Amino acid sequence: MKKHDTPVAQAACTSLCYYFPVDGLRALAPAPAVAAHLARGLGLLGAAVLLALPAFAQKLTNGGTLFVGSNATLSIGAGGLTNAVGATLTNAGTLVVNGPLINAGTLDLGTAAGALEVRGDLTNTGIVVPGTGTATFSGPADQLLTAGGASFYQVVVNKPTAGANTLRLADDLTVTNVLTLANGLVNTRNAGAVHTLRLPNGATLSGEAAGRYVLGALEITRNAVRGAAVDFGHGAVLDPTTNNLGTVAITRVAGLRAADVSYGQNLGNADLQGIDRTWTVAPAMQPSAAVQLTLRWVADDDRGLAGLGQARVWEQATAGQPWAERGSVASASARSISIRPTVLNRFTVGNAAVPLPGAPQAAGFVVYPTRVPAGQAASYSYTGPAEAGTLEMLNVMGQAVRRVALDGRPAGTVPLADLAAGVYFLRYTGPAGRFTTRCVVE
Repeated sequence: MKKHDTPVAQAACTSLCYYFPVDGLRALAPAPAVAAHLARGLGLLGAAVLLALPAFAQKLTNGGTLFVGSNATLSIGAGGLTNAVGATLTNAGTLVVNGPLINAGTLDLGTAAGALEVRGDLTNTGIVVPGTGTATFSGPADQLLTAGGASFYQVVVNKPTAGANTLRLADDLTVTNVLTLANGLVNTRNAGAVHTLRLPNGATLSGEAAGRYVLGALEITRNAVRGAAVDFGHGAVLDPTTNNLGTVAITRVAGLRAADVSYGQNLGNADLQGIDRTWTVAPAMQPSAAVQLTLRWVADDDRGLAGLGQARVWEQATAGQPWAERGSVASASARSISIRPTVLNRFTVGNAAVPLPGAPQAAGFVVYPTRVPAGQAASYSYTGPAEAGTLEMLNVMGQAVRRVALDGRPAGTVPLADLAAGVYFLRYTGPAGRFTTRCVVE
């Protein structure tokens, strides 16, 4: 090992700083006293492998190109690491940041060998190239992840401190391969807003258990749901039976203790409530025959609700609407219950002795959204007797351009495909009377 004597080395190290060859590249081992000089010099070093860099309290800033090789470890102290605007940080080895990580440039998480461990907050305002690397959050205090629109390939939550073991999301996050909960919680609610953690088709959730799960909104999507039961992995198992449901997204909201957000509540009596978990099932195509839906939860979401030996599933067309009982009373002592619905909407579980619907709501027929891109369908919400009715679509001249028979379900699809752009009046006639609403096809 010898002292630097090149112009690049002099730019990086104006005090005690040494190097030794590693696979033809350079590894720097600075003394803490020269950390600030190294931070300024990283932009000049170009592609480098940094090996076993001692932790230091000063903040390290990369202003150029920094590469951590597959056999290298770079450890940054509590001051954290900033990857500046225009800079590129590529991690093919092990990168440990004992403080905050701020990325305003390009952060490339590399191949499967790339292991990023962050023990402070992670804030991204730049570009994250997820590759196939792993991002682990292991700080002893609560951490905040600001994804900034970025996706991650693999995320591990492994936090050691009881009472400060939560990774919070400052915005929506997508994990494309696997989210592993080794220890601690993920909470998608931050500063009053509930964000969504998304696992697209093929991505999985591993390690959920009591005291170790995702609080807030967790959306898991599966393609081509037909022919066999699909375990979505977050407490919902959907068996399409004879139906082809296409792509199905199920959003679970859990653990937030928020009325009509994470738990159902009787509209007429706020003391009547269900468990602290709801599931919104959104299929590409609603079933034409009954499916089987099994709902499961952890003890944390009981919310003190007793008598689960006599439980019932409740369904809601949209948030804010009354709940309707679905299926028969059954035992959910094992925190699992199944029903066979014919419409897939929003579901929760309650004690049979704690009815959620509340006072009956006046009959009505509502279409949403009221502006729909050409070629797409809208949805309807119906409150009234469960008897057959007719939906007519009329143009601005009052001429009926389409008629659809409805069977009294509380929710369904309004077929607008193939209709020309323009304003339409949707008139529903049923046992409770006639209701008219307006929709624009754009």
